Amino acid sequence: MDFLIIVLILLLAIILFLAEIFILPGISVAGITGVAVSIAGMAYAYYAFGLTGMIVALISGIVIFITLFYFCLKSKVFDKLALKKEIKATVADKNLHNIH
Repeated sequence: MDFLIIVLILLLAIILFLAEIFILPGISVAGITGVAVSIAGMAYAYYAFGLTGMIVALISGIVIFITLFYFCLKSKVFDKLALKKEIKATVADKNLHNIH
């Protein structure tokens, strides 16, 4: 049961990190929550399985995150959400020399 809880916590953290990167760029609630959830997952892994369990959970989480990140970039899953429109409008120059 502890193993399942750790896996679910780490998957939630990974989903939040991916949402932060691809959907909500910048530092937002998803990123901060992802950090907090991953720290909670590591703490729970340490509590349930000791230092070895925490290290295994950390390495597994990193490998899964990198793999999902790679496949998200490769498959272009988030292209529909990305802003692709280019803005070509400019501000008209005003003659500021005639202001009295």
